[in-house]
Amino acid sequence: MGVLEDITDAVARLGVFAELNVDAAELPASAVLLSDASVRDALGTVAGLEKQVAMLRTVLVGVAAARSGRDRGHGGLVQGTGHRNAVEFVRDVTGVSKGEA
Repeated sequence: MGVLEDITDAVARLGVFAELNVDAAELPASAVLLSDASVRDALGTVAGLEKQVAMLRTVLVGVAAARSGRDRGHGGLVQGTGHRNAVEFVRDVTGVSKGEA
């Protein structure tokens, strides 16, 4: 199975928990309605989903960095978007902290 298929499958598995398919503001109050077994199952699915998404993000950051080497100068992906370096680019695109980027 491909990476995106794995992610789609995980999201579909979460779809069985109607308590999680609410507006973000309602999520805490709704999630407490899950059974213990459902909390365990949903948490395991979310953890696997996080791993898949993190792997995909890491690969894409690597591609962006490779396309932004010194040899490409201002024509590189990162510099072409107005960023000085890959860290600034990743922070801007993803909204993560400098340390995470």
